[in-house]
Amino acid sequence: MRLWRIYPPLAGSNPGLRRINLTSLTNEASFMKPITVYVLEGEARRYVGITNHLQRRLAEHRTSSHSGRLIGAFAVLHTESLPDYASARRRERFLKSGQGRAWLAVRYPKAPRAPA
Repeated sequence: MRLWRIYPPLAGSNPGLRRINLTSLTNEASFMKPITVYVLEGEARRYVGITNHLQRRLAEHRTSSHSGRLIGAFAVLHTESLPDYASARRRERFLKSGQGRAWLAVRYPKAPRAPA
């Protein structure tokens, strides 16, 4: 199904109305905003999340979000940009799974804690 939008003519062009195919515009990869999957390392745990604006989301973690209170002070451990929400969500689910946590543990080993 094609979506069309009718626009008035441009100055100096044919006086008829012009049509623009919206289907081709929405299918362009450059039209889509990438989605970021990120891993935060807190004092006691790691947090895996997904966002379309990483800096805004990190600020939310630092100030008012429930997850920010759970992990405490944190550092960004890992980020991945993916082209669409569906693939980013699949990657997030993998990183939250047992295999994903094992992959993170191998790639980013936790520093041993000093005895209290």
